[in-house]
Amino acid sequence: IFFSASETGSNRKLWKTDGTPIGTVQIAVPEPFLFVFPFIGVLNNKMIFYGTNNTDGYEPYVSDGTAAGTFMLANINPTGNSHTGITENVQFKFNSKHCFFISTNGTNKSLWRTDGTSAGTIQLTNDAENVASNTTSGSSEIDEDGLWILNNTNYKLYKSDGTVAGTYLVTSNLTYPSNFKIFNKALWFKARTFGGNDDEEPWRSDGTAANTNKALDVAPGVYFSNRFSSSPFAFFEKNNKLYFFGKDNNFLTQTPMALYQYTGDFTFNGSLTGGKWKDSANWNSVMPPGITDTVNINGGTQNMLNITGAKAYAGLLNLGNNAIINLSNSIDSLVINNKLISNATNNFTGNGILVLKNNLSDTVKISNSFTANNLAVLSNTSLLAGTVSINNLLNLYNGKLFLNSNVVLLQGNSSVAVGNLNSYIVTNGTGKLTIQNIGTGARVGAVNYPIGTVSNYNPIQFTNTGVADNFSARVQPTLNANYTAEIPIGSSYGTNAVNATWFINEEIVGGSNASINLQWNTVQELIGFDRNISQFGHYTGNWQLQTPISANGANPYNLTGTGITSFSPFGVFNAGSVLPLSLIKLSVIKHNNHNSIYWNINNLNGGKIEIQKSSDGLQFYDIKTLPYNNVGNMFDENINNTKTFYRLKLTEVDGKILYSNVVMISNELLNNIQLYPTITTDYITIQNNEAENSMLICFREDGKIVFQKNLVKGTNIISVNALTAGVYFYQIKNKSNLYKTGKFIKS
Repeated sequence: IFFSASETGSNRKLWKTDGTPIGTVQIAVPEPFLFVFPFIGVLNNKMIFYGTNNTDGYEPYVSDGTAAGTFMLANINPTGNSHTGITENVQFKFNSKHCFFISTNGTNKSLWRTDGTSAGTIQLTNDAENVASNTTSGSSEIDEDGLWILNNTNYKLYKSDGTVAGTYLVTSNLTYPSNFKIFNKALWFKARTFGGNDDEEPWRSDGTAANTNKALDVAPGVYFSNRFSSSPFAFFEKNNKLYFFGKDNNFLTQTPMALYQYTGDFTFNGSLTGGKWKDSANWNSVMPPGITDTVNINGGTQNMLNITGAKAYAGLLNLGNNAIINLSNSIDSLVINNKLISNATNNFTGNGILVLKNNLSDTVKISNSFTANNLAVLSNTSLLAGTVSINNLLNLYNGKLFLNSNVVLLQGNSSVAVGNLNSYIVTNGTGKLTIQNIGTGARVGAVNYPIGTVSNYNPIQFTNTGVADNFSARVQPTLNANYTAEIPIGSSYGTNAVNATWFINEEIVGGSNASINLQWNTVQELIGFDRNISQFGHYTGNWQLQTPISANGANPYNLTGTGITSFSPFGVFNAGSVLPLSLIKLSVIKHNNHNSIYWNINNLNGGKIEIQKSSDGLQFYDIKTLPYNNVGNMFDENINNTKTFYRLKLTEVDGKILYSNVVMISNELLNNIQLYPTITTDYITIQNNEAENSMLICFREDGKIVFQKNLVKGTNIISVNALTAGVYFYQIKNKSNLYKTGKFIKS
């Protein structure tokens, strides 16, 4: 237990006890040290309090019960005390993550929070807001979502989740608010009619300005020129119900107090003609719901609800069978904060927008299928099951929509999905974006698929000049040598390609003639990939590559394939894309009159080996075919005074085709050493035609050696995965001679 106490004649100090007399001791921090009573609390098994060393003034401190672990968290006011005195209400407020408090820098007061570390002690509001709160007014409240606080100097209501971005002004339209209480994640309090001196009733806020208003008129009516006031106080919660004390609306009997109970049942009852969301009488709760509420819309005879003339909100929206919500006008919207529980019979009609937006940067969840004319994604959203069907617009504005194993369907001929670099459909499982009617007589021109992986936006621009059909697409963050349908088989590529696979399918096979534009980012390019000789790849039992061309764009990049009449999978390559070096390793040693080619192959089910040769690294041809063997060699005596490229093509017994690394030999000089590529993420290759006992020495710009590697004669493949990004210099030499120097970049 942490506590403060003062021995006779001494100042108040910091103490601890383990429950025994001998274990009850003053924490021996260096003196002088003074402790401020009574502001104290515990967070993460550490004590947070105000103290001073008589030099820096009273500042926030932390203690873990040891002298070394007792220190100032931040010197907020270097010229005096940051402690504002006992009148401030937020001294301290704790949840399991943070301690909130108000401190002054000597001029202005601000809201701060700490997690018990110096780095985690940060200012949440700026100095200009000058936040001050009074301890007698009950004007702050806290739960695990964060703090609500009233600035008593101007009656502004703030909410904070403990981050700067999550600390914001809710509203300034309040009059004498007090008696704060959080109930079902909304703030309840007493306040008067804005700008007036009467009608003191229960108010409620869900964290939005639109839904911060009078909740209940417990004492309706007017006496003389003033409205009755219930003057509620002592809000408390019991068994998921809210209670408070207040007066009734009888002028003669208003002095006695009554105990009120509020259940907060946000079930739509549709008791008023027209079924409008904004009408309080249509809800069992006697008020429209906010973003913290669980909302129930039953099906059956009460299956049509109209949102018109006012924005609507729900925390969790639970729709019964055949429930329909009509968003009448383009300016009407329904914002869902946490979860939509739906099924295939639910429909959001009209010209308005269904909005998925969480106010705490959490993920909104969709339980199952539904249809909407317009859907806007403003927070990360996860589709847990089913199909989301869109009739008009899917706007991925400020969040990603994770499909998992499910489907988004754009129906008809004119519905569209709009995304951007940071907001798009994530095909993180087998789920797909399906677009109907692409082709002649229906959707013509380029159709956008705003899809991507968890980390990268990889949209498709799809054009079909053939028979109109429904097309589905998804993208995955790997590229494999072989596929059975959309299931990757064998190993993934390691070099000379873009590390992504796009899967596109047509609903009715045949009749299509498509051009497909694929987009990727620099970070997805594997080692050795040269976007100046990009090739569009289509897997049809093996990878078929179109003519090399230069990719378009500047991070992101894109490449178009044409004349596509069959579908799935697609990728972007260079000729000579290779599988991981641990599977097939090719090495070449240069001699006066020939090149010796050696290989090692591990754990592959081989059928035959084709040794291939190229003069440009793009177009390879076979120079010899051999039966499969794990270790082998051959000589190439047909050499000239130009660069020569070699690779192995391995065809396994099941027809799967794999390629080795590409080795480059310069035949201009016998005695030469080459290092490539000079910009890499994983490996460098050193072609050593100089001497057997050579060594690579790699060092940083400051001259510090980071590694040394003995080189064999021939091809050396060296991992640089352990290096941090930056520029590195190298030397290649033996005991007496320096053969080569240079540099490379680890990206």
